[in-house]
Amino acid sequence: YAVFTQPQIARVGKSEKELKQEGTTYLIGKNAYKNSAMGMALRSEEGFVKLLFDKNTKILLGAHIIGEEASNMIHMLIAYMNMGATLDDLLSTIYIHPALPELVRNAARNVK
Repeated sequence: YAVFTQPQIARVGKSEKELKQEGTTYLIGKNAYKNSAMGMALRSEEGFVKLLFDKNTKILLGAHIIGEEASNMIHMLIAYMNMGATLDDLLSTIYIHPALPELVRNAARNVK
């Protein structure tokens, strides 16, 4: 879904709360807008991308974006989830620089 507020909010898949309730062990990758080239160019002081992956299979279970163009950026994560994509799939994708989707790559790089 997407919520057209300022900043925009978008989500696909599970939340951390849902994963905890299910007993699923997961990994989190997060990156702030201000920590990307386009985020800096847009002077974004708020916003982030958060990715949730199954700890064992590394399959993408959920994605959350708060910030500029979140409603557009969530589409790539919807496609990844429909494909059953893994962390490696996100990391092996080529991302345009500088562009906001690099936030997804950066969040994937920050998975812990």
